[in-house]
Amino acid sequence: MTHEEFESLVRRLERDAAAEPSAYRRRLTLLALLGYAYVLAVLLLLAGGIGATVWLATISATALLLVKKFGWALLARFFDWYAPLFSAYSFAQARQQEFEADRIAAEAAGAPAAAAAPVRGHVLGGFLRGKVLPPVVKRATTDP
Repeated sequence: MTHEEFESLVRRLERDAAAEPSAYRRRLTLLALLGYAYVLAVLLLLAGGIGATVWLATISATALLLVKKFGWALLARFFDWYAPLFSAYSFAQARQQEFEADRIAAEAAGAPAAAAAPVRGHVLGGFLRGKVLPPVVKRATTDP
């Protein structure tokens, strides 16, 4: 992407934000989630295994569903047929991976530690959002 294309995209996003703030926020949220999911998929690819394949397929399907909603109507019929099948399959795969990850965590760290980890993660996430991230975001906006 050239600098001019990037600037044009930024101006378009600013116009969209002014015209429809709630739709703009939804689109940004979806794009952010896709970005995070992509990073996770890359990490899973580095680790190997079926998890990376499922995550990449999920990300690809999500991206294509966004295209379906905002353009490329020719693919719409295919996704209307395929989306429920993919959703059911990927949900089953994701649950299987979660159970396997829970089992491995319990074997590696012990059941009590594995059970307490999500609570610790939630508490730590609140701390990061409340204390650590605000100065980071402030600095990123003032000194990119």
